[in-house]
Amino acid sequence: MPETPSIAPGSPQCERKLTAAVQIDIKQRTDLMDEYIAKYSSGLSKVPSRPSAKTPEDTVTVLLTGSTGHLGTDILAILLADVKVHKVYTLNRRSSEGPTSERHHGKFKSKQLDTKLLKSRKLMSLDGDTSLANLGLDTSSYEELRDSVTVIIHNAWPMNLSRSLSFFEPNLRGLRNLIDMALSSPRALNIRFLFSSTYYAAQSWNSNNGLVPEDLLTDPCIGVGTGYGESKYVAEQILSRSGLESSSLRFCQLCGRSTDGGWPSFQWLPIMVKTSFEMGAFPVIAGLISWIPLDTAAKCTVDIVLSDSLLPLALNLSHPRPSKWDILEKAVPMPKVSFSEWVSMLESRAAQASSDELQRTPVFKLLGAIFLQLALDSNAMFAAGRQDVDELPGRLLSNEKAQAVSQTLRELQRLSPREGRRWVEYWKTVGFIAPGLDIQSRL
Repeated sequence: MPETPSIAPGSPQCERKLTAAVQIDIKQRTDLMDEYIAKYSSGLSKVPSRPSAKTPEDTVTVLLTGSTGHLGTDILAILLADVKVHKVYTLNRRSSEGPTSERHHGKFKSKQLDTKLLKSRKLMSLDGDTSLANLGLDTSSYEELRDSVTVIIHNAWPMNLSRSLSFFEPNLRGLRNLIDMALSSPRALNIRFLFSSTYYAAQSWNSNNGLVPEDLLTDPCIGVGTGYGESKYVAEQILSRSGLESSSLRFCQLCGRSTDGGWPSFQWLPIMVKTSFEMGAFPVIAGLISWIPLDTAAKCTVDIVLSDSLLPLALNLSHPRPSKWDILEKAVPMPKVSFSEWVSMLESRAAQASSDELQRTPVFKLLGAIFLQLALDSNAMFAAGRQDVDELPGRLLSNEKAQAVSQTLRELQRLSPREGRRWVEYWKTVGFIAPGLDIQSRL
């Protein structure tokens, strides 16, 4: 189970958090964050100054990392289909599952994306490692990449809520290597660098200060909590010091794709829904959610890639029209209980389980992650106990600037029970939830 973050009193911008878990030494955490920021921004050979206006490029040539991941696959498909994009380089770590080209094909096929796009002449797939010199590429490939890329989308980052900040140091090194490549490019003044960040970078934001702004957050206390969120906060700081035209895209929770409801079954919400089916009760949580479908988030990213506007240092991608949690309640035909009661039922089940069952059952290991996700949505991460996630007030992130540069986000329609039903149907289709359980026909 992920370690439960606990935040002691910090700056006025930070929420005071108390839990029964081991207290985090805030100064130790923030000192390490500052240490990594200094280490990986030291000696940056900056471009003369951050551009004051966007200079058009004749061609859009993109480097996309993490293109075999859940978000990256959808971004790749959209880039390949867009006539305004001249060339797409993908860079992924070598894998026992085969070369990147084969993994792309498998991902496209599983998502029912057009595999013919992968035959495009504008796609070049590279196997490397951003944490290594020259990104783990041969000299010729590295120089070609350096000299031709006009947009970098750095989307490769492990999603692990149980690890400390030090676990992510290779990823911070990889970010610095990408920055160094961009700064050494003859196109450095015109390169646009987008970093896939997360609302976890503001995981200890004090909700009394309103919504998280679309700006650089300069107090490390704001990012203290999970090592994952701390690493994203640190990465945002490093990138902001590069002098490149850059923006950290803080994604909210990404939900199932708008087309087929595809939502990876290993994530917290699918596991929570499956467990609810098994226990015969689903938690009722009042309030609103600001989730964005995965493929929509990919479209928003490409909107930002192609925007003529000079980008701010951070953009928050959350749903502009929050929905009620009951879009899920209406998709699961079973008795409803309070979230506190649901957790008590789960704890009772865990108490009766054998050690083998505890290891085999994902929800027991992900209970901390479920608390964290719901609490982040509620602006009250573990504030005073689990009763605080019984109501979700809606938006955590300000997103007016993101709406201004992304028509997709600006025009995004509110999620409805239809989406909730589509997610559950997808989990049944892939065998994650027993297909014999009927969904309410009235949706």
